[in-house]
Amino acid sequence: MSDNFDINREDYAQADFIIEGPWTLNPSADFAVITAYNPVGEKGTSLEANQQADAQLKRDLEIIGPVCRVIGCSRDQKHREPGWAAVMTLEQAVEWGRRYRQDAIFFIVDGELHLIACADVTKRESLGAWKNRLVSDLKK
Repeated sequence: MSDNFDINREDYAQADFIIEGPWTLNPSADFAVITAYNPVGEKGTSLEANQQADAQLKRDLEIIGPVCRVIGCSRDQKHREPGWAAVMTLEQAVEWGRRYRQDAIFFIVDGELHLIACADVTKRESLGAWKNRLVSDLKK
């Protein structure tokens, strides 16, 4: 696992989210947002490799329950990175992040958005209300 979390922490902490499609997760459940794009911060990963990893992550997560498409994006929405939301424990979320070689995952507990480093779960940060980071119509 790389140490890109500290390098990119500010970018991760500024992320907004776009929900694509219907929200099928239990609205009162804790859930994670995980991407398979750009493992360990490799910005040069090909679109094809990213799309293949994304499709595999979706298949893997669907084994444990429903998933919803969530796009993490910069505040200006120029950078977008597709991911999946799924109901799971924090421990499961970190494990999925590690499997897909991610520096961090987002975890939502009681409506509160948290940024968690996959390599060191003690590196975590509360980012405020999840609904305040949504730039799509779903602001529940």
